[in-house]
Amino acid sequence: MPQTRAIRLIEAAQSAAQEGSFTKAISLFKSAVRLDPHLPSAYLQLANLYLALTMEREAQRAAKEALTRAVAAGDRQTGAAALAFLVALTTPADPQ
Repeated sequence: MPQTRAIRLIEAAQSAAQEGSFTKAISLFKSAVRLDPHLPSAYLQLANLYLALTMEREAQRAAKEALTRAVAAGDRQTGAAALAFLVALTTPADPQ
């Protein structure tokens, strides 16, 4: 069951991220989406980790993939979150 294994990997990735092990969490999320690429929330969580490590290009790529997968799955909540992430990423910071 690839989906079950992917869910376990996502849970491990979330735990690693909470412990501050971002690179380990990224590796676990990547393994999860290789097993089951139809998990848009995993891509969005991956985007957040990349952003935390100031890897903006990778964050943008993961967020776009989250948006694409969410639209395909009819997952409005993750799609809206991915779109908001992308807009925030491309909107210049307010200088004031």
